[in-house]
Amino acid sequence: MSQPDEESLAQSRASALRGDSDSIERLLHAYLPQVRAFVRMRMGNDLRQREESLDIVQSTCRRVLAHDGKGLSFDGEAEFRAWLFTAALNNIKEKHRFHRAQKRDVRVERPTPEQSAQLQRGYGTLGTPSQLLAAGEGVRKIETALDELADDQREAISLCRLAGMSYSQAGERMGRSPEAVRKLLSRALMQLAQKME
Repeated sequence: MSQPDEESLAQSRASALRGDSDSIERLLHAYLPQVRAFVRMRMGNDLRQREESLDIVQSTCRRVLAHDGKGLSFDGEAEFRAWLFTAALNNIKEKHRFHRAQKRDVRVERPTPEQSAQLQRGYGTLGTPSQLLAAGEGVRKIETALDELADDQREAISLCRLAGMSYSQAGERMGRSPEAVRKLLSRALMQLAQKME
C-alpha cells in the first residue's frame, strides 16, 4: 500500500476522528513508521530479544480496528495519537508481564531490510540524530544508544518525538511540568546524539 498524499490523509484524519473504521485504518497506516519505532524503543533490549516488535504493532492495530469505529470519537489528531500510542504501550507492558511470568526463551529479532527502512523513517522523527540516520546508521546502533539513556529520557523522547505529544500532554503522563519535560527532552536528545557519534 503506497503512502497517502496530504489531501487524502487530511480527509482520513477528519473521518477517523469521527470514528470511521476505514479512515482509522488509513490513518494507522500513515502512523506505522512512528508506531513501530515507538514500540521497539519502549520494548527495551530484553523484550526485543524475546518478542517481534512487528507482532506488537500488529496486535495494537488489530485492537484499534476491532473497535470498528464504535465508540471512537476524538477531539483532534493529538487525542487520536495519544490513544494509539497508549494502546501500543499497553501491549508492550502486557508482553513484559508475560515474559517475566513465563521466563520465555530468548530469540533475537532481526528486522528485514524493509522493516529496517521503516524503523529508520520512524526514528528519523527524533530530530537531532536524524542526520546520522540519513548517513545510513543502522537501527541496532540507534537502539543501543536509546537503551543507554535513563528511563525518563527514553519516555520523553518516545512521547514527544515518536508519539508527537506536546510538552503538556507528555508532562501529564510523566507527572512533570511542561517546562521540565522540555528540558528533559533537550538533554535526552543531546545525550542520544553524543552516544551515536
